[in-house]
Amino acid sequence: AHARARQTVGERFLRRFPGWFCQQQSCGDVETIFGREYELGLERRLLLDSFRGLAWRGGIVPAVSMAVFCFSLTGLPPLAGFVGKFYLFAAVIQQELYFLALVGVLNSVLSLFYYVKIVRTMFLDEPKGGEGYVAVDFHNGALLGLLTIGTVVLGVFWRPLIDFAANSASFFLG
Repeated sequence: AHARARQTVGERFLRRFPGWFCQQQSCGDVETIFGREYELGLERRLLLDSFRGLAWRGGIVPAVSMAVFCFSLTGLPPLAGFVGKFYLFAAVIQQELYFLALVGVLNSVLSLFYYVKIVRTMFLDEPKGGEGYVAVDFHNGALLGLLTIGTVVLGVFWRPLIDFAANSASFFLG
């Protein structure tokens, strides 16, 4: 049990869901996590506790961005992840693969549980005291802001992107 507690969140995630991480539509989570790991230094592992009180330690931009990305990956509207999951589930149901659709819905519910745990830790848990202030430089803050805005905008105004993709596909496929 002690070895399990020392594993990073990412190690447990990638061990349980191989390949799923690489297929997600948002690179914002990756930028936020690696930015946080860089801030901690390479010698320290990224654990869920390192997110404790992130929003209240000066990291409101990465905390809000991470929350938006987590909810998008879960497939909640009006975020970009919802559009992707909507089309995925529509195609699966159209092909009458109901069991696969059920597995996808259960996977989304399970992912919501894990993502809410991260968001809760960032916003509702108080820092233990040794974490320190989080400083986000302009470049990382701007990148996180653009990715967050893009995730919301693509979730609300998704139709032009779908039309563009359909036109591109018909152009190249004839």
